[in-house]
This record gives sequence, structure tokens and C-alpha cells, in this order.
Amino acid sequence: MLQVRPQIVMGSSAPPMSRRRRTPCGLLTVLLGGALLAACGVREEAPARTTGFSTAVAPASTAPYVIQPGDDLEVKFQLTPELNERQVVRPDGRISLQLVDSEIAAAGLTVEQLRTTLRTAYANQLREPQIAVLVREFSQNRVFVGGEVGLTGPQPLTRPTTVRQAILQAQGFKDTAYPSQVILYRQTAGGPTSWQVLNLKEYPSDAGGDQDVLLAPLDIVFVPRSPVADVGRFVEVYIRRLLPISPSILLQ
Repeated sequence: MLQVRPQIVMGSSAPPMSRRRRTPCGLLTVLLGGALLAACGVREEAPARTTGFSTAVAPASTAPYVIQPGDDLEVKFQLTPELNERQVVRPDGRISLQLVDSEIAAAGLTVEQLRTTLRTAYANQLREPQIAVLVREFSQNRVFVGGEVGLTGPQPLTRPTTVRQAILQAQGFKDTAYPSQVILYRQTAGGPTSWQVLNLKEYPSDAGGDQDVLLAPLDIVFVPRSPVADVGRFVEVYIRRLLPISPSILLQ
């Protein structure tokens, strides 16, 4: 009786296509998993406080405005309009006006104090001078908003404004913003710079959730980037740009 032995053909067979395609997806899973774990491990904690800096930012002062160098002033005479002038306060704090021999020190005075000074200075040239002083432009009454907002840059501070209002004037938070850790920097007069971390994620209607404060001239508001946005940047830079994998393969 003939016995037929099965023939074994030796040779290597190519692995299935599905197996070759799983390798990039597995690598992608590992990288995405590590990135997401790193993001989840980020705690919402305030940055380390700098020694010697005060973290208590006081509300802006409601005292009368004090004229500063660089302010644009308009001086108006009720009975003699030909003497009306606009003057920019020089770096030395002085202005020069018609019919007044000496220069007038304006910086450091309130508007009412400067008005009284001008009435005294014109007392010899005019009978009962009626003078008004208007501040048309404020040189230092502005704040700066930067970071993850729609429009970064300086903003005029012509009325009481809170941090949240300044961010809204800067077209609001971006999707990548981290509103629970908004940083406010303030240069105190004659002292060091102070800073405070504000949680603006909650709204005033939520009890105890809002930390909005009034701004002072030359304050800096910085909105940092969120950890989730950092993960998105990781995927864009380290996966889509660096790995030699076609997007069509990743989706299979």
C-alpha cells in the first residue's frame, strides 16, 4: 500500500496586512496614553511664590487722579477762548502757557489743584479768570493683557475695571486658556512687584468661586495655556510631524 506523506513546503509567509498596520496604531496608543497621563497628572496649583513678594493685590485707589508726565491736558478759558491750549506734560512734569512767564509744575497735582494754580498765575493778566483743566489722554492709565486671550496688548484704564472685564475687552479667553490660574502682576509705588493667582473659571453667581479684583494703572494680566492644550501641541509636534506614519494608515 502506498503511503502518501504530506509535503511540507518550507518558506516564510508574509505576515497579514492587518498585523503590519497595527504596529503604528500601537505606537500611537502608547504615545497618546503617555501624553494624556501626563496631562491628568497636572494639578491646579498656584505657581511657587517668590520670596519677598506680597501676593495680596489691593483694589485700585479711588483717590482723585494725579497728573503724570506724558498726560495730554486741555486748558480752557471761559471768557477768553483765544487762550485755550492743549499741552502734553513734559518729562520734567511742567507745562508752558501763554501770558505766564514761568513754567507751571503740573505733574503730581490733581486737576483741581492745577486749576487753582493757573487761576493764581493768571490773576495779574485776567480779571477773575475762569479756567477749566481737562485730561484728554492718560499716559500711565493703562493695563496690559497677554497670554491666551483673543487680542493681546495695552488697554486704556479710564474707569474702574476688573480683571475679568479687561479679559472680555481683549476678546475673551481662547479655547486653550487656563482661567483657573490667571496671573495678575502689579508694580506698587516705591515697592517691589507683587503678584496674585486668580481663579476666574467660576462666575460670581457661584458662592466663593470668583476672585475678580479691580485693576490699577500699569497692571499686567497674563492668562496661561491649559495642560490639555499642551497635549494637543504634543500630538501635533511629536506624532503628526515627527513619526513617518501616514494619517490614512493610523485610521485603519
